[in-house]
Amino acid sequence: MTLHVRHELHLTRKAWHFSMGALMANIYYNGMSRENAFSILTLAFSAIVFLEWFRLNVPQFNDWAIRLWRPFMRTNEIDHVSGTPWYIASAAIVIVVFPKEIALLTMLYLACGDPTSSIIGIKYGSYGPRFKDGKSWIGTLGGVLVCVLIGLFFFRHLSHHLTTWLVLSIGSGISGGAAELLPLDVDDNFSIPLVSGLVTWILAVILGVSIF
Repeated sequence: MTLHVRHELHLTRKAWHFSMGALMANIYYNGMSRENAFSILTLAFSAIVFLEWFRLNVPQFNDWAIRLWRPFMRTNEIDHVSGTPWYIASAAIVIVVFPKEIALLTMLYLACGDPTSSIIGIKYGSYGPRFKDGKSWIGTLGGVLVCVLIGLFFFRHLSHHLTTWLVLSIGSGISGGAAELLPLDVDDNFSIPLVSGLVTWILAVILGVSIF
């Protein structure tokens, strides 16, 4: 069964990645409480983990699942856990650990910055150097730029304090776009929200920005 591999553009997967993060951020932004959001994501995580375990241990079900989710899956996920449990777990954790504003921002970084970095890296990464793990400088810079722009818009209420606005937005955006480069043995869907959330929170505290 032919599936996409990591170095292919795979736009359907990118669209799914964006849609899932944007939907979770939108629902949480529009009035859902932290407790309800965490409960729903915990249930979703539990269900996905069970389905992943069942899929990887029952070949017939795995074949059916791959046919069903073929537009979104990669070759390496045939016999390995997909990125979805990591995605949902990171959303649940940032909702519990960070203030609502930071949790929302990290969801947007993951939803927008990560697929942008991948698309630009695949299309134009050959024009520049690469990191040891194969990721391209150009792709990472693309992801960082998108995250910085998101940060500038997200913190636009601070624009009358120009230095604070720029430092927080740029520093937070860099952490969102470059978190995937850290030598952490976890899925990017998990590391990006947690790393960017922590960096943003620390910067906000240092700059005296109230986002609680």
